Amino acid sequence: CIYSVSRLYLNQVLLD
Repeated sequence: CIYSVSRLYLNQVLLD
């Protein structure tokens, strides 16, 4: 799902 991927991507950005 695109939504799931987006969540993971956003999570990575927040962690960075």
